[in-house]
Amino acid sequence: MTIAFVLFLVLDMIFMFVEPYIVSCLFLVAAILLKGIDEWKYKQETKEYITSFV
Repeated sequence: MTIAFVLFLVLDMIFMFVEPYIVSCLFLVAAILLKGIDEWKYKQETKEYITSFV
């Protein structure tokens, strides 16, 4: 996911599809959601996914 983010950010800087700060915010949201889903699916007994979503 990080590699895809960096590639998209470089392409965005060249062609200016959207503002770079929007891409950065979307990456952070996607990374937090994916981490929370991963923790929820594979480590439900630890309840760490609740803090990831919050």
